[in-house]
Amino acid sequence: MNKRKQSTIARLPSETIGQQTEKKEKRVGESLENNEAQLLAFIKKGGVSARPVSKQIRQRKRKFTFRIKEEIAVRIEKAVSAREIQTNNTTWITEAILEKLKREHF
Repeated sequence: MNKRKQSTIARLPSETIGQQTEKKEKRVGESLENNEAQLLAFIKKGGVSARPVSKQIRQRKRKFTFRIKEEIAVRIEKAVSAREIQTNNTTWITEAILEKLKREHF
């Protein structure tokens, strides 16, 4: 009985490491191109939000910057903190503007 002793050295693949790397890079590149094309197609398709959006939320909001005297700012902060339901200064000022517009029939 003549048994051959198996080598403990791993067999090298028939392809070189460089060839394997090139093939892998090519597959990854093709995959990225396919994913990119699919993503662009999805974006161009458009769609709607999964959650319904009310008209009020859809309306654009404009930003205003204005200056007021320190005394008025302090009075506004006192009025905001005196409310039972806490709001912020911006909400309070917006409500005040709306009340004024309603009074003047606008």
